[in-house]
Amino acid sequence: MSFLHGSTKENLKMEQLMMSQSALEIYFFLGCLSHYYCRLPFSKFHNNELVHCDSVVTDYIYDQKNLFIAKAFSTATFQVIENIKSCLSDVHLEMFSKTCFGHFLNLPDFKVQPQVFHGLLLREVQQPNDAELWLMIRGVRLRFSIEEFALITGHDKDKVYLKGKDKIVPPFRFGVEDVATKMWFHKLAYPGQCLTNSHLDIIFYYLRKKGKYAKEPKVKFTTTDCLFFKTIHALYEKFIAQKKNLSLITAQHAIADYIRGRKMLCGSPWHLCDHVLFIIHMETESHWILGRLNIEERRMYMYNSLSTAMKDSAAIKACQPFAVLLPHFFALFDEFKKENKPVCLDPFEVVKVDGLPQQTSNDCSCFVASFAEYFIDMKPIPPIFDVEKHRDRLAVLFYKYARMKEVDFIDSEDEAPPKGPKKNLS
Repeated sequence: MSFLHGSTKENLKMEQLMMSQSALEIYFFLGCLSHYYCRLPFSKFHNNELVHCDSVVTDYIYDQKNLFIAKAFSTATFQVIENIKSCLSDVHLEMFSKTCFGHFLNLPDFKVQPQVFHGLLLREVQQPNDAELWLMIRGVRLRFSIEEFALITGHDKDKVYLKGKDKIVPPFRFGVEDVATKMWFHKLAYPGQCLTNSHLDIIFYYLRKKGKYAKEPKVKFTTTDCLFFKTIHALYEKFIAQKKNLSLITAQHAIADYIRGRKMLCGSPWHLCDHVLFIIHMETESHWILGRLNIEERRMYMYNSLSTAMKDSAAIKACQPFAVLLPHFFALFDEFKKENKPVCLDPFEVVKVDGLPQQTSNDCSCFVASFAEYFIDMKPIPPIFDVEKHRDRLAVLFYKYARMKEVDFIDSEDEAPPKGPKKNLS
């Protein structure tokens, strides 16, 4: 739970909590701490008690068995509210009162107890982003981040780390790509942050691994990557410009290599799959959607987390290169017929998936990744989607996995795409 993000229920609970005297002390103190906290080392590892919170397992940094209760022996008086009132004109005071901090103006003067802050910091828990402070208080996780600090102070939230402190050395190895900056995790963890091609390619790589190496996979599938989207769209533009020139569709094209399962790590031949998941970017809308091809049905399903009449029309248009070109590529391979897969040159039908949860911020790429995982696990997509929880889970899992590989010298088996048959040069 973040102070400034979350559900209405969470915001109500936080507002009630922050109306208390101690909570206000905590909030202002954490604001002062944030400039210090983002300078702490990127990782802390201790073998302490595990805490399960919102499907994310976190470790206390300090062993809770060794904590002791201390009595308050000193206090300090801060006239925070009076200082705010004295610095603002009547007009600005009215504007301030309408913000999320407006109810602070109704609080009386208060005294600060340093032991409260000490007790909070003793309950700090590990997490994958050192631009955040996570506390576990009686089973409830509190998060204070550089996002809140930037909002309060007007600092640039994209400049989270000090110069030179953003590097991960050596880089974390994630198969298809290395991650060398901490901002990669920062963008993954925070709601409203746009994920990059790197995030999606790495996430979908591990989804492919999950399906390919599962002992009892629930569904036969493979995925593509962001490059596939660019490749097929570029070919489609040329295809249309040349009045649907079918000579552009050849077995030597890069798309044919994807279909053979040779273009990506952990790729599978499509004729052995029932479904193919596509990462699709609506460039005119700066929006990501998920496409899922059901090969047997010859139908492409479109998952859109920002569904309006205009957005859905643009999403269906973004699916057309897949729907039009892939049937022609499939016809080049006898393997589809051998596997009793339907082969027809007519375009695939594009169907919108209804009843999906809708994004309220810039989280479309996280929705794409989660929609894909729900399908792979054959679980229904819930109508209410906690994007913060899903981002937390992804960030923690990737960070801990990378550290495990690094600390324990664990690496996956060689998953390089299989080489094609040698060419006859004679």
